[in-house]
Order: sequence, then structure tokens, then C-alpha cells
Amino acid sequence: MSPFVGYLNYKIPSKILIVLGIIGYGVYSIGMILFPNIFVFYALQVFIGLAAAFYFVSFRNILVNSQTQNAPRAFGFFYSAPIYA
Repeated sequence: MSPFVGYLNYKIPSKILIVLGIIGYGVYSIGMILFPNIFVFYALQVFIGLAAAFYFVSFRNILVNSQTQNAPRAFGFFYSAPIYA
């Protein structure tokens, strides 16, 4: 999924893909609450995979292209964020 999102990052600005990723997480959460069906569950699993790829690949692209003073620290915060959540 990441190569596909990387291609989309080339065509579409990363900010838009990050917003789509966040909206995808919201749609997944609402869908899991409102539709407790096994087929919808599997469809939403694919959907959240796409949303996560949109978010993380686009955010990593923004970090790579930004002018940070301490790049290893910025990437450390990015990759360790799930531990603190």
C-alpha cells in the first residue's frame, strides 16, 4: 500500500492525504460502532489500512522535506508516538 500512497504523494499534496488519513480513522471508528457485521468489519479493515498508509507515508514525506535542526530527534518522535499514545 505504501508505494501506491507514495505515488499519490507525488501527485497530491501531503497535507491533503494526511487529512484523508485522519478522516479515514474517523470513518473506521463510526463504522465499527454502527455496523457490527463481519463483512463490514473486513471492508473497514482494508479501509483503515489505506487510511494509515495515507497518514504515515504523507507525514514521513513532510518530515523528510522539512528543514529541521535535529532530524533524528524528529523521526524518533514520529516512530515512537504509538508508544506514548
